[in-house]
Amino acid sequence: QIAAMSDRNAAARNEIEELRKKVPTEAVVGTEIVFNKPVGSDKQPWILEVASGRCTVLKLGEGTILRFDAGDDEVPPSLKAWLGTLDRGIDYVLMLIRPSGEPRYGALRSLLESASIPFGLDVIGESQAIRQGGKAKAGE
Repeated sequence: QIAAMSDRNAAARNEIEELRKKVPTEAVVGTEIVFNKPVGSDKQPWILEVASGRCTVLKLGEGTILRFDAGDDEVPPSLKAWLGTLDRGIDYVLMLIRPSGEPRYGALRSLLESASIPFGLDVIGESQAIRQGGKAKAGE
């Protein structure tokens, strides 16, 4: 079981490294990432921003924002509890990994996979702003 976890963590690091190659290494100034709830989707999308010291969740379509202080925890207990409330038949999580949040990615991915929660992944710049279409900025 430990060997399998080690293999998954290595695969997660490789996946992050490949995605990181697509993200500018210098600060991106004046850019935002804007998300809108997909029209006609039967899933509730959640944006999970992962950064150093914090994780922020945005419920698309409602504007609900939840903040979890990460501290030294790989995954904060309060974030684990929130993940436990998701329903694999209803919810979908898009993880946005900032470079500083990379150490938490593997553990978050494992939690989502073990709960069979559908998720996607993207690596974003450290200073890129995230917001819901038509709403105020989140995660900044």
